[in-house]
Amino acid sequence: MNEHVPAAPVAATAGIRAKVFVSYSRKDLAFAQMLVAALTERGFDAFLDITDIAPGEPWKERLSGLIVTADTIVFAVSPDSALSNTCTWELEEKHEARQADHSGRGAPHRGRRCPPALAG
Repeated sequence: MNEHVPAAPVAATAGIRAKVFVSYSRKDLAFAQMLVAALTERGFDAFLDITDIAPGEPWKERLSGLIVTADTIVFAVSPDSALSNTCTWELEEKHEARQADHSGRGAPHRGRRCPPALAG
């Protein structure tokens, strides 16, 4: 990460931390871990599957829960993540959850779908 960028606590307002799920290819794990650390340092509650799913836990159900409860997803774009079926599924899970969410939270998707290059 760029060490010259000040760590402004933009996410922690009145004790509320925005939940961020990081979607990435396992080949980009080092970058994803750096990203989660930077988000956490700046006051976000960042989730990473490798640290937030216990061994032996039904991973797909747990992953879906993390995605649905997140306020947003940060998609770490790389050649590997763009072709990943799991990353595509993660984006589709959030998209479907937002479509079903009647609370009005979050920006509307206006019927947009995942870009074809990310559909794997």
